[in-house]
Amino acid sequence: MDDAQDNAKTTSTKHKKQASAPIESNGGESLGMAANALLLGLDLGTSRSSIVSMNGPRKVIESYVGWPKDSISRKHLKADILFGRAALDNRLALNLYRPLEKGVIKGTSNSDGASSQEQAKNLEAAAELVRYLVSLIEPGRNDVLYGVVGVPAQASDKNKQAIIDATRGSLDHVMIVSEPFAVAYGLERINDVLVIDIGAGTTDLCRMHGTVPTADDQLSFETAGDAIDQTLCRLIKKRHPEAQLTINMCKQFKEQYGFVNEQTEKIEVSIPVNGKPIMHDITADLKEA
Repeated sequence: MDDAQDNAKTTSTKHKKQASAPIESNGGESLGMAANALLLGLDLGTSRSSIVSMNGPRKVIESYVGWPKDSISRKHLKADILFGRAALDNRLALNLYRPLEKGVIKGTSNSDGASSQEQAKNLEAAAELVRYLVSLIEPGRNDVLYGVVGVPAQASDKNKQAIIDATRGSLDHVMIVSEPFAVAYGLERINDVLVIDIGAGTTDLCRMHGTVPTADDQLSFETAGDAIDQTLCRLIKKRHPEAQLTINMCKQFKEQYGFVNEQTEKIEVSIPVNGKPIMHDITADLKEA
């Protein structure tokens, strides 16, 4: 596989509609897209996922998918499946999945150790997440959907194929690209630039030097936003062992109060202790995390 293919893997994923004539450039050259093409960009993130279309605003949801646990849950929720914040808020009544980890679908990396059943369920959840994201931009009945999906800089072919599989039935054509490369290309900063993309699951680096980056130009580290959440949770529990703390609470503290400079004011947050909300000073813990 050449360097360009390493950074952009393209495939047709479904054949439900009959495409119209290809779009042509001003010079009459075919650009290979149907006249009713709708161009989409998707970011399937570990923490949040988003979609943007060529003619609409960006939509962002948290990367959670949940199915009701039983008939009582389904009756209470009045839905067969929930996504994003709604799924997280109703997690006790759901079989809840966060199908993306380290920027790819769980179970598609050799180091995951996930069972085949877990892999299948995470792929199903990811496919449902893609379907829901696409529905948010309300495509026309006859639109032909072309999607570009970002993946971590060093995602494997297996990781990329799983993403393509998750888009089947939702997109007509899909291209997989390196996320930091997509950032550089979108900003038109394609020479003498080092892109650093810090997400929840991975931190990706891409060196741009006026051409398509090779594998040697890109790095991925699995220390990112999730690691900060886990460190903050550990530090707060060590200082306040009585606090009834969850990882989602720590994530909210980080996103609301996180800082990298010197903090002159105390950061106090409410954390339950024996069922009662108590204010805790987390300034030092947040700085260390």
